[in-house]
Amino acid sequence: MSSDHETILQLTDDKIPLGDLVERVSYASCGAVATFSGTTRDNFGGKEVVELFYEAYDEMALKEMAKIAAAVRAKWEDVRGIVIVHRKGLVPVKEASVVIVVSSPHRGASMDAVKFIINTLKETVPIWKKEIYSSGLPSWKQNAEFLTSDVMTSRQNTQRSNWGLCVAAAGVALALVYSSRNE
Repeated sequence: MSSDHETILQLTDDKIPLGDLVERVSYASCGAVATFSGTTRDNFGGKEVVELFYEAYDEMALKEMAKIAAAVRAKWEDVRGIVIVHRKGLVPVKEASVVIVVSSPHRGASMDAVKFIINTLKETVPIWKKEIYSSGLPSWKQNAEFLTSDVMTSRQNTQRSNWGLCVAAAGVALALVYSSRNE
């Protein structure tokens, strides 16, 4: 790729430097740099949220993020720069959990690509979120998009079902081993 085409895909435990990332994919050939910064809000469902905690299956998450970037380049050929960075670990209120930056010669491609990226990321990338409330009780959350995704293929649904069966089978196997050892 030419020097004005960069793709940055990261999972990080650190604060996401939005300004630095915008600078990395801002090119003289681009008249548009669209950004999305998803931040921790202080409430959910009437409960006070004090922070979020994210876990990811890093290797698979980065592969899925690469697929999203490739899909963007195929759909919007004039996109120059793509940034997808997601936090892991604790993310306090007002800090970014995810940052997406897309540059292109004109605003339409950048803005459409940003929306596509965040929606597809929530649908396909294995990142899990736990909300931690002021009451001290946490709650793991699953993206509604992940469960009802229109982009899910039957193969992905089968893989998800098989994964669920593997987890269930592993739990049964552990229970059997534990039971037999304690007899």
